[in-house]
Amino acid sequence: MIENIFIIGNGESRLSIDLKYLRELGKIYGCNALYRDFHPDVLVSVDDRMTSEIIESGYKEKHYHRLPRDQRNGKNVYDLVDETGKKIGTTNGLSSGALATQLAANMEWCKNI
Repeated sequence: MIENIFIIGNGESRLSIDLKYLRELGKIYGCNALYRDFHPDVLVSVDDRMTSEIIESGYKEKHYHRLPRDQRNGKNVYDLVDETGKKIGTTNGLSSGALATQLAANMEWCKNI
């Protein structure tokens, strides 16, 4: 069991956080452009341009992103895929941080997120 999972965005507020220290305390799920200067254990992106950048960069670490939206029964539904392009499920219009939290809660056995 993982003790802690940290969800880290890419905003300026994270600049004062020592991510290497957090890694010692648990697993890090990062969002969007965080990968540019830190490789989290899992990277999550929902923005189409950000996802394209991640893919085009050749980033090979564990990451999830959603494909462009599809209308199903009058609702926006997104296919969720991993770094290999394998579909792992569907999601609605969650932000990267909310989706990272949902993935951590559904895919990990941990005490704290």
